Amino acid sequence: MRSYWITGVVLAVAGAACASSQGERVQDARMEQAEAHAQAQDKAVEHNQAVREDAIEGSADRARDNVAAADGRAESANKELVNVSEERAKYQSQARTRLDKLGVQIDEAQQKLSALGGRAPTELKGECATAAQQYKSLQRDVSHLHETPADAWEATTKQVDKRMSSLDERISELKDDIDDVS
Repeated sequence: MRSYWITGVVLAVAGAACASSQGERVQDARMEQAEAHAQAQDKAVEHNQAVREDAIEGSADRARDNVAAADGRAESANKELVNVSEERAKYQSQARTRLDKLGVQIDEAQQKLSALGGRAPTELKGECATAAQQYKSLQRDVSHLHETPADAWEATTKQVDKRMSSLDERISELKDDIDDVS
């Protein structure tokens, strides 16, 4: 009788260890899946950046050709306007790309927190939600950069850069904390 009881206990412990191991494998697979998805999204963001850059350069080249074809009056001023417009468009495109990459990282963090399930600390979930809110705020601001007056352009872009750097740091720390938990 005692041997059956011991055998039952051993089987229960072995079953629990196997279930735990299986659960860890599923969690690891979900983490890897989140990372692979993030890498694919990063490649798509970079491709979109290249397409936008090509469109900006093409548009600026056409504008320069139009300025050159026009009569000589105010040619210098028109060239300067074209150059400023191109610089602004490139900044906006680069800011959008940087922001899109931050969005990919937030999405990856959310997927990893979801994979952790009940093991995910509430504080990390809150930090991820805060990062997502900062991202949305920056997304609005970057989408409205084209409305920025010339005299406020430099201050506005410095502020956007500062906020993006802050968000980047927050996400990096969040990802490190998630990795420590998993």
